[in-house]
Amino acid sequence: MAITERRIMKIKFDKWDEMLSIERDFQKLEEDLGISSKKRWLRTTAGPLGYSNLIWERDWSDVGESEQAYARMSETPQMAKLLERTIECVTEMHNEYYKIVEV
Repeated sequence: MAITERRIMKIKFDKWDEMLSIERDFQKLEEDLGISSKKRWLRTTAGPLGYSNLIWERDWSDVGESEQAYARMSETPQMAKLLERTIECVTEMHNEYYKIVEV
């Protein structure tokens, strides 16, 4: 079952540049590990989430593919460092998962 994963992060106002740098480092790590699901980044400009949110989305063929990718990432020393840096930049963070529907 194909899914879309969405991560929503409320970024501290003075941490935007750092957070974008972290996302570039995550992207490099994922490329080095051969993770083929590419992210698409969004920043809220209007709506109930407010203005300081960074959102990324990516598609997976199924939940197992995402679990395997994150397991591979968690085995690297870079992952722990990136997570520590991320925690310094965000005040809230959560993931949502959606089943892709054909119409």
